[in-house]
Amino acid sequence: MAINKIAPTSIQVSSGKKIRYKTLSEDYIKLNRFFFEYLTSFKIPVLFEGIADENSLLFTEHAPYPFFARVVNHLDSASALIFEKNVWEPYPLPVFEYGLIDMNGASISKDQIISVGLSSVEDLKFISRLCTKINAILKSFFERRNTSVISFTCIFGKTDDKIAITGDFFPPMLQIINNPDMTETGIDYFQLDDAAQLKKHVEFLLNTIQQ
Repeated sequence: MAINKIAPTSIQVSSGKKIRYKTLSEDYIKLNRFFFEYLTSFKIPVLFEGIADENSLLFTEHAPYPFFARVVNHLDSASALIFEKNVWEPYPLPVFEYGLIDMNGASISKDQIISVGLSSVEDLKFISRLCTKINAILKSFFERRNTSVISFTCIFGKTDDKIAITGDFFPPMLQIINNPDMTETGIDYFQLDDAAQLKKHVEFLLNTIQQ
C-alpha cells in the first residue's frame, strides 16, 4: 500500500512564519523527485515510489521516525561568530544534529533518542551511516557544479525492517551556495524571510540540477 504526500503550498521558516509563492508546490515536486531518483541510482534506500499526481508524491507505507537528522558541512554566520571562524568555512568533518519533527525542530541528542525509545541503537547507527553516504553523494554532485552543500536534513521511515529516507529536498531543509559567492559580503541564500528569497533559493537549486 502506498501513501500520498501532498506537496505543501507554504513553507515554515525558522522564525515560525509561513511563506509561499505561486509555483511552490510544483517546484517542491520537481526537486524531491530529482533527488530521490538520483539517490536511488547510488543504491540509497528511499521510500519514494513516484508522482501520484501534479500535487503529490507517492511513498511506500511506513512507520515514520519522530526525529530528523541534519548534516552540516559549513559554518553559518552564527556558528562562525561563536567559534571565531570565517562564514562558510568548512568543518573538518560533517556535524550531525538531531531534532524532533513535531516539536518545531527542538534539539535532541543521540543519547536522548535512544533513552526515550525513539530509535534502537542499531537503527540510529544505520541512520547515521546513511546520512554520511548521502552527504558524500550530494557534496560530489554539487561540487561538480561549483556549488557547496551547506547543510541538509533527512527524515526517515521504516517498513518491513527496512530503514529508508522519506524527505525532504527543499529549502530550508537543503541549503546550498554558489562557491564564488562565499567571499562576497551580504550573500546569504538561507535567510528565507519572505517569498522572494525562498523563490530565489529554489530557482538557484533548479538551475543547478539542470547543469
